[in-house]
Amino acid sequence: MVIFALILALPSPIAIMDSLFYDGKYVELIDYADSVAASDTGIISIEALKFKAFAYVAMDSSEKAVDAFKELLRESPFFELDPVYTFPRAMKAFQQAKMEVRRPVSVTLDSLNALLNFREQCLRKREAKYYSLLLPGLSDVKLGRKKRGIRIMAAFGLSLAVWGVSNYAYHRAKDAYMLARDPAEIKSKYRVMDAWYKMRLVSGISAVGIYIYAQVSLW
Repeated sequence: MVIFALILALPSPIAIMDSLFYDGKYVELIDYADSVAASDTGIISIEALKFKAFAYVAMDSSEKAVDAFKELLRESPFFELDPVYTFPRAMKAFQQAKMEVRRPVSVTLDSLNALLNFREQCLRKREAKYYSLLLPGLSDVKLGRKKRGIRIMAAFGLSLAVWGVSNYAYHRAKDAYMLARDPAEIKSKYRVMDAWYKMRLVSGISAVGIYIYAQVSLW
């Protein structure tokens, strides 16, 4: 149960912002988005600025929403919102921000550098996914999210360690149970074997769950 709690305690920044937005906690979302944008780069930072703008739109602060979108466009000049999944007021603020920022039509040195940096960040994230296949949490360390990565690796390592110990103990307890002859001894040995079996099962499920979470959270 402790390991499952660790899994639930490791939501991605995008998931947290999405939850705050749909819960209507716009002030908390803006504060959290500012902290994420200040500490993260690339896609995570862009998503933080997008959610910040959405929160201002929901709070009827159109000017601040436009400013947030402008900040986003300065960081990623070629960013676009999906009109199918974007509510009209947010799209209107985004269009206004684009007009005011006036994205370069021709390729300039700044726009080329921004595009190359964005491409490099995408490649880094793609490469990090392969590290995660080897060891859950390692990709987060590679992407600069060391605390989160260490927590995932620690939870995964603990799950594997518990599984290894409980698997060994289960087989020892099973052998002792099979050799028992006295009814009281049989009952006692069975309880021990069953306890180790359940621990092995829970720790195995925990390890698989953490591994899957580490892969899915990168998308």
